[in-house]
Amino acid sequence: MNKNYLIKKTIEKTVEQFCSGNTKISLTTDIYKDMNGDDLDVVEIIMELEDEFDIFIEDPVVFDNVLTLKDIVDIFQSRLHYKDIVEVSRFEFMDIE
Repeated sequence: MNKNYLIKKTIEKTVEQFCSGNTKISLTTDIYKDMNGDDLDVVEIIMELEDEFDIFIEDPVVFDNVLTLKDIVDIFQSRLHYKDIVEVSRFEFMDIE
């Protein structure tokens, strides 16, 4: 997974969530302080990204410490990296006739 693509999609989903086309958003944007967001906003951004990347974050506790967009990107990057490894491993063990 290309990290730049993940960052782009995270920022896009945040803009969609907050309808803030005039607000400057970066990885250091604090969802709560800078965007006046709440926990529901974080959940909605996460759900949008889960749909986008066809992944489900099973442990909601990992989001308890999310403050910035970088926090979200880091979580998804680690999960997507793991997903890529699992998919490659599955391919390696397929029976090819």
